[in-house]
Amino acid sequence: MEAWYFGDWEAVRRAYPRVSANVPCRAGYRNPDAIKGGTWEAFERIMKKHGYFTTGLRKTEAAEAIAAHIDPDRNQSGSFAVFRNVVAEATTP
Repeated sequence: MEAWYFGDWEAVRRAYPRVSANVPCRAGYRNPDAIKGGTWEAFERIMKKHGYFTTGLRKTEAAEAIAAHIDPDRNQSGSFAVFRNVVAEATTP
């Protein structure tokens, strides 16, 4: 799921405005589905660096906060695109 957050960094920034806008521009984060060392670990490190979740990532809390801002059409994660397309197909009569 954290790859999906990296895929829509604007949603993350809306929920957590202190995080840097430049994160997705860094080489290690350009492809959200290929982040080395684990996406949740990378996400936690970034959040801690900016003063969020200093005692550890609370995944449910982050998911709820970020989900309110996710734009399915803006998301750059390939795995999110697959999920979005499957849901769209399943809900089309």
